[in-house]
Amino acid sequence: MNHYSLSQWTDFARRVTTPAENGQMQQHLDGCEQCNRVVKAFQSVADFATRENGYTPSDDAVKIAQSYFAPMKMALARAKPFRFGHLTFDSSRAALAEGFRGMEEAPRQLLFISGNTAVDVRIEADPASKRMILGGQVLSSRKSPTELPVIRVSLLSGVETVATTATNEFGEFHMSLSASKHLQLLFELQTGTLAVQLPEP
Repeated sequence: MNHYSLSQWTDFARRVTTPAENGQMQQHLDGCEQCNRVVKAFQSVADFATRENGYTPSDDAVKIAQSYFAPMKMALARAKPFRFGHLTFDSSRAALAEGFRGMEEAPRQLLFISGNTAVDVRIEADPASKRMILGGQVLSSRKSPTELPVIRVSLLSGVETVATTATNEFGEFHMSLSASKHLQLLFELQTGTLAVQLPEP
């Protein structure tokens, strides 16, 4: 039995063969299990490509993707190395001890690590202003806090910079902001830009 080539079966799966070719190839498929398997694989790929072409991501998904690339673009514009800090501790995931669960909500504590640098972040609500208070400290395993230079800190929401500040002589920083999504902190270190992605509430 003579079989059709893979390129011919690809055209068949994509439905671009002529009516005459289509009839002949379908007749061949009726008696050839080997080619049936080939065609089913190609049809699966073709169907996936058709669905993918019609897919439109949600606005929220687009903003999340943009928020990941925004700090990279900023770092490249400044010709500096870029790296992400890894979240190693989140107090919201730690179980509270019995007796504390009914008390007022405690500030959220986050710890990010990247190489020799650690960023300790604290987030809490300010009931008086209905804003969020964000503070923290940049630490280095190679230097004491008093030896760290002043570090510029930027807060991004998606691709927009919503606040900027600088660390004090102890590596500490504070910001006040409206609650928002897709937040990232950028730290302009001497060794490059460090970004930390703040988890959603």
